[in-house]
Amino acid sequence: MSEKIVLVDGNSIFYREYFALPLTLRNKKGEPTNALYGFANQIIKIIKDIKPKYIAVAFDVSKKTFRNDIYDKYKATRKPMPDDLRSQIEPLKKMLNLMNINYVEKQGIEGDDILGTLCKRFANPTIIITGDRDSFQLVDDSTVVYLNRKGMSDIKIMDPKAVTEIYGVTPAQLVFVKALAGDTSDNIPGVGGVGEKTALDLIQKYSDLDGVYQHINEIKGKLKERLLADKDQAYMSLKLAKINTEVDVKCELDDCKAIFPFGKDLYDFFVFNNFRSIYQRDDLFDFDLNEQDLGADINIKELNTKVESIEITKKEILNEAINKIKTNKKVAIYIEDQTLYFSCAETEYKYDFTLSLLPKSISEKDFFEKFKIILEDERIEKICFDCKKEMHFFDKFDIQMNNYFDCMVAKHLVDGSIAVKSIDEVLMCDIKKANNIATKLYNEHNVLLKDLEKLNLTQLYFEVENPLVKVLFKMEKNGFKVDSLKLEELRIKYENELEQLTKQIYDEIGEEFNINSPKQMAEIIYDKLKLSKSKKRSTAVEVLLELEDRHPSIPLIIRYRKVAKFLSTYITGLKQFLDSDNFIHTTFNQALTATGRLSSSEPNLQNIPIRSQESRDIRSIFIASNKDNVLVDADYSQIELRVLAHFTKDEILIDSFKNNLDIHSQTASKIFGVDRELVSSEMRRMAKVVNFGVIYGISEFGLASDLKSSVKDAKNYINQYYLAHPKVERFIKDSILKAKQNGYVESLLGRRRIVPEITSSNFAIRSRAERVSQNMPIQSSSAEIIKKAMIAISNEFESKNLKAKLIMQVHDELIVDCPKDEKEVVEQIMLDKMTKAIVLNVPLEIDIASAYRWSEGH
Repeated sequence: MSEKIVLVDGNSIFYREYFALPLTLRNKKGEPTNALYGFANQIIKIIKDIKPKYIAVAFDVSKKTFRNDIYDKYKATRKPMPDDLRSQIEPLKKMLNLMNINYVEKQGIEGDDILGTLCKRFANPTIIITGDRDSFQLVDDSTVVYLNRKGMSDIKIMDPKAVTEIYGVTPAQLVFVKALAGDTSDNIPGVGGVGEKTALDLIQKYSDLDGVYQHINEIKGKLKERLLADKDQAYMSLKLAKINTEVDVKCELDDCKAIFPFGKDLYDFFVFNNFRSIYQRDDLFDFDLNEQDLGADINIKELNTKVESIEITKKEILNEAINKIKTNKKVAIYIEDQTLYFSCAETEYKYDFTLSLLPKSISEKDFFEKFKIILEDERIEKICFDCKKEMHFFDKFDIQMNNYFDCMVAKHLVDGSIAVKSIDEVLMCDIKKANNIATKLYNEHNVLLKDLEKLNLTQLYFEVENPLVKVLFKMEKNGFKVDSLKLEELRIKYENELEQLTKQIYDEIGEEFNINSPKQMAEIIYDKLKLSKSKKRSTAVEVLLELEDRHPSIPLIIRYRKVAKFLSTYITGLKQFLDSDNFIHTTFNQALTATGRLSSSEPNLQNIPIRSQESRDIRSIFIASNKDNVLVDADYSQIELRVLAHFTKDEILIDSFKNNLDIHSQTASKIFGVDRELVSSEMRRMAKVVNFGVIYGISEFGLASDLKSSVKDAKNYINQYYLAHPKVERFIKDSILKAKQNGYVESLLGRRRIVPEITSSNFAIRSRAERVSQNMPIQSSSAEIIKKAMIAISNEFESKNLKAKLIMQVHDELIVDCPKDEKEVVEQIMLDKMTKAIVLNVPLEIDIASAYRWSEGH
C-alpha cells in the first residue's frame, strides 16, 4: 500500500498566517515573525496529526508566468506583498531546510502548477493543504484537498463527492465554470455578465466549454449574446484557469521523505525567533537537552523533571511542606479556582493545595497561618502572575505579601508594551492542560530577569513598576466612597429628562417609535423625514450632527442618546459596583496599555467626561470616606507639553515654562503673527488645539476638523508652528526615524513600545505608526512621572503614619482621601513629591485643591 504524501500550498498558508497573527511577534533582533510562527505551527500540526510519509511545500517565486504571455493583465489587480511579510520569506525557507522538508519553486511557474504536477507525478494518495479553492480541480480518487480556513484546526476535506455535493459538477469541470465566470482575485475576465451560479448551470447542462458553444442556439436572450461576444475571452480564461500538471520541476518522491522528530539546529532556530511554545515541547526533538543548550531561555528541570504534587492529608505533612518551602530563597505561587500552586524549583518541591479538599483536621485559618510566615518573609521572593490579584486573595486572611516579582508586569515591559491579559500568554501554553504551572512560572521569571537586563529595563521594573503594584493594591482596597442618595437623585433627574425628550421627539415627528432602534430611526430619518439620500442609512451621531439643522427633532435625538448613555454608564452602571458600605473598588490595569498609562476597569473611573454638566454631576457623587475627611485633588499642569519641552530642548517652550508664561498664548502669537498682548481668547483656544495636536501627530485634515477651519488654514497653522519650533519638528522626525531603524520607540525611563507597522506598505497603517512613534515617548514619560509620584507619596504617608489614603489616579490627576487635620500636610507632600518625581529641563507644576466632593475640588 502506498504511503500518503502531503503537498502544502506555501504562499496560501504563509499569507493566511500573516494576516491571522499580530505583527508584534518578533525575534531576538526585533524582526517580524508572525507568518513564520504561524507556518511553523501549521507544519507541526500536519506532521503530528496526519503523519505523512512524504511532505513538500510549493511556492510562487515570480509574478510573470506563461499566463501573463496569454493575458498581460493576469493577476494585475493583486497588491504587492507587504514588506514585513516579504522579510520573512528567507527565514521560512531556512526553517523548512532545518525541518528537512523539501520546498519546490521555479521562476515562471506558479505554486498551483507545482502542486498539480507533483500530485499527478507521484502514484501516492495525496493531500493538498491550501486556503485556495483553485486546487479543487485537482481532486480525484487519489487526491483530496484540505481547505485550510482558520489553520489546521478548522479544515474542510474536499474529495470528489464533497465537490460534487457543493457545486453540482465534478472537480474536473470546475475549470470550465471559472472560464465562464472569471475570477476577480486572479483578474481572469471570463464572460462579461456571467456569474458563478449561471456558469454552474451551464456546465451542469452542457458538461464543458465546448459543450456550451456547441449548444449555443439553445441558449436565449442576453446570456447568448454575452457568450458569443466573449467567446474568445472564455477560451483564453480557460487557459488561464487550468492548472498545468506537467511543468518541468525537479522533485522526486524520495526528496520528500518526512524526517521527524527534529534536530538541535531547528531547536536553536526556534529559540532565536522566540517561539517558546514550540521549543518548550519535548515531543518535537530527538536530542538530549542540557544546561548549555538551554542557556538563559529555559530551565532544564522544567523539561526533564516531573515533580509530583503532594496531597496534604494531615497537619504533619503540611508542617513538613512549610519547613521545606521556608528553606528556599524564591517560591513561585499561582492561585486558580481555590487551588494554590507552589513551586520551589531550587529544591524541586511542588505543592498543589486545594482548599476545598483540605482534611477536617486542618482549618482554613490554620492553613493560612502557616503560609503567613512565608508570604510575609522579606527574605523569600514570591514569583507570581498578577501579584495584585494574589495580594487581594491573601488579604482576606490578613496576610500581606512582601518581596514579590510580577511576571505579568515584567512580560509587558520586555515585550515592548504589548498587552498581557492572561498567564497563558506569558507561559505560552494552555494552563488548563499544563502540568507544573508554578514551576513554569518560576522558569519564566529566570527568563524575564535576563530579558529585563538585556533591554536595560531593570531599573524601570524594580524602581517603578514593581513597587507600584503594592500602591495600586492599596488604592483598590481603599476604594472611592459614593453618595448613594446623590446617585439616586441623579437617576431620577436624568430618567425624567429622558421621558420629556421622548415625548418631545414623538411630538416633533408625529408618531411613536423605538428611539433606541437604529432600524426604526433610519426609517424616520430617511423615509419619513427624507433628511438625507445617503444609501448607507446610518444613524451614527456623526451623521445626526450633520443633519442637526434640518429638523427640530434631530437635536432632541442627539440629546436623548447622550442622556441614555450617561444613565446606563454612569448611574445604573456604577450602582452595580457599590459594596455594602457604598464604596467602589475599581481595578487598575498595569499591563494593558501600549503607552504605560494605567487603565481602570470594573468600573472604568478614568473615562468620566470633563467640562460638561454631566461631568460635574457624576463627579458630585464621589465623596470623602466620612464627614471628617476631605478629598485632596492634585493635577499636573500641562505635563505632556513640559515633557515635550524637555525632549526637544526648544528654547521658546523652556522659556515659557520657566517664566510661567501662558504657553497657548505664546503659540497663538507665533501662528497668527500678532503680539502676545493682542492674542484673543479664540486665538488662544485654537493655539491650544494646535499645541496638543502636534503632540498627537495630528494631520492638517484632523486639525481642520477640530478647529472647524479650512484644510489650507490648518496646514498653515502647523507650518507656522514648526517655523517657530524647529526643534520640535526635528524631534518628531527623529522619533519616526528611530522607530524605522529599531522597530521601537522609548520613553524617558527606557520603556519600549514596538511599532512593527512603521515599515508597512499600507499608507494608513504606516501613518498611524508614525503618529504613535512621535507621541509615545511623551505620553509614556508623563505616565512614568505620575507613577513615581504615586510611589513616593504612598511611602511618605506610610513613613509619617498618616491616615491619608491614595484612592484614585486619572491619568495626570491624583486623589487622596484624608482627615481634615491632615489636609495641609498631605497637600505639602503631594506638592513636593509630584513636582520632584523626575527632574526635567522645565519645572513640573500641579494644581491642587480640596473639598468633600470630587466635583468641588477644581
